[in-house]
Amino acid sequence: MTVSPPVYERPPLPRRISMRTIGWIRTNLVPVSMMKRRMSSSTSPLIQEFRQNPGGWRAMEIIYENARPKSLWDWYVLRGLPLSIEARNRRRFFVYTLSTWMKTIPESSPRRMLILGSGPALDVLEAMQTQPGPFDVDAVDLDDGAIVRGREEATRLKLSEQIAYHHGDVRSALRNLGDKTYNLISLIGLAEYLSDEELTDLLQELSEHAAPGCKVITHAYEDTFHSESTLSRMFGIKIHPRTAVHMSRLLNDTGFSVQEIEATPLGIYPMILATPAVQPATKTAPEVVPAERGTTSHVSQR
Repeated sequence: MTVSPPVYERPPLPRRISMRTIGWIRTNLVPVSMMKRRMSSSTSPLIQEFRQNPGGWRAMEIIYENARPKSLWDWYVLRGLPLSIEARNRRRFFVYTLSTWMKTIPESSPRRMLILGSGPALDVLEAMQTQPGPFDVDAVDLDDGAIVRGREEATRLKLSEQIAYHHGDVRSALRNLGDKTYNLISLIGLAEYLSDEELTDLLQELSEHAAPGCKVITHAYEDTFHSESTLSRMFGIKIHPRTAVHMSRLLNDTGFSVQEIEATPLGIYPMILATPAVQPATKTAPEVVPAERGTTSHVSQR
């Protein structure tokens, strides 16, 4: 099956400038109490879901579905917030990268994938439908609702025998998986919630589960639109901003070699592809990392 390159959402420059301006005003001038009062009376499905389970899998599904907005406020959180736009762009990148990677694996070999912080892994199931398989996928998430949703969808697609869902934190899941190794490991939507120390420990452990030539898909998080402060003040969500260079050095220090960096159109998520390093990792990070193929306002063409 032919895999088409992703079509990204690219707000024009005047709109990007207004997004940054609104983000600064929201962060520095608008009281949290005022924003919470406005949210409490909103009929937006995304806002209501965020109030119940901030940043949860169902809120992300609503963002990905991008249904017709029910009101002006609903339009703003779905299609006006940079994080919502970039979450969809990040998903498009991931599905495309996963689908094209699958084509490189011989049909006789199972595509062994470890998806950490997977949610229901609907993006993985979407990519799996582009290739005949076989697949051997382990998807790990803390939310039991996401696990139930994923299993239901995998069953509907007749893929349930090729993807196993694991409920729990990633460190416990890795212990339960024993010495199993993978051709692809994803940390999409997980890395930004971990401190440098937590992420370093996880990456060191993942290096033992990475088969030779394994592709690691992750990303940095650059707070170019003042979203981190709002998420923290409004919902108690702690995000750890990192540049692509910072993230690359963490990978280099833990046994991986960064192969490619490509920024999403608004520059929030520099997407990073890495493989196990040929030489053992050293404590001193290299001074040079691969040049980014995109910038905070441009994503390179495929």
